[in-house]
Amino acid sequence: MKKTVFYVDDIQGKERPRASMIGGHAHIYTPKKTKDFEKKIAREFLAAGGEKLGKDIPIRLTVIIFHGVPKSYSKKKRAACLNHDTRPIKKADIDNVCKCIMDGLNGVAYEDDTQIVSLIAYKYWAGTDYLEIHVTDVSP
Repeated sequence: MKKTVFYVDDIQGKERPRASMIGGHAHIYTPKKTKDFEKKIAREFLAAGGEKLGKDIPIRLTVIIFHGVPKSYSKKKRAACLNHDTRPIKKADIDNVCKCIMDGLNGVAYEDDTQIVSLIAYKYWAGTDYLEIHVTDVSP
């Protein structure tokens, strides 16, 4: 079983596609902020020593989203957050973060995101915003 774990010091959900008219034709595109974040995901995967898995390899993707506790929280509320007694219910949506990560790893960690047979995602509080991402080969 091959596994790559890497970290990204930011959280970004997949933004909705945008449309514009060019020469009388509709042009659909991915916003720059999303494209840049997907490139960052790919860079961090490769920097962690990640290697592309073959096209027939089933993959488990585990995403752990850590949101920084707001400075305005009281000591008691902050402690509850850091002890995982409470969990963040805030933007970015967990599914949009996962979609951005899957698209960023497409063609880099795996041939296509159809290879993902298991997706596990969590949101927790932490000292700062960051992502922990595990790409695991689950072939027999």
